Amino acid sequence: MAKGSGNTRSSNASLLKVSRSTAGTVKSVTVYSKNYAFMQNGRLANSATKRLEKIIEEKKENGFSKDTAPFKFGTLSPVLAEKFEDMTGIHIVNRDAYIGQKSMFHHRTGDKEEKGKVVPLSEIAKMPKKIGGMDIYEHTGAIIFTDYKNMFVLKPNDRVTLANGKTIVTNHVSSSVVTDKKMFGIEHGYKRIKI
Repeated sequence: MAKGSGNTRSSNASLLKVSRSTAGTVKSVTVYSKNYAFMQNGRLANSATKRLEKIIEEKKENGFSKDTAPFKFGTLSPVLAEKFEDMTGIHIVNRDAYIGQKSMFHHRTGDKEEKGKVVPLSEIAKMPKKIGGMDIYEHTGAIIFTDYKNMFVLKPNDRVTLANGKTIVTNHVSSSVVTDKKMFGIEHGYKRIKI
């Protein structure tokens, strides 16, 4: 561990990184998810989960939800962004991660449904709170998060349009069920990202 920094576990299994000045005073405190993939923000993750649950409920009751714009659920850590760039040569322009109604309901019919690869909506809604504890892989220029039951595919540098009409370059998440844990092998093009 470098001089002037320290890591400790907090009660919610996040990791703290404390930077200190040469005089010993605290310069900054950064909280990371358990897998170091995200800059942890519990309020943001909880808010995103509640918003996803509300979209699901509205779709169930009315057949649609008025909440159509993608929204932020977290921020990738600079460490993950750097590891990903080293592996792929792809620079992540904006480390914010977004999800929304479109990515929740995208590909929920047809071929994906027939193959049993549709993630239950309740699992997608929990993702903002659970993704920080999942294993991480790189595959075909995407970052894959998995608990080996489901996988969440984060596509870097995707363009999304926000509620205010502004288009931003960010990271957008889609999902799929894991049908075989062996798929995460190097022979299938998956490379484990260890932080």
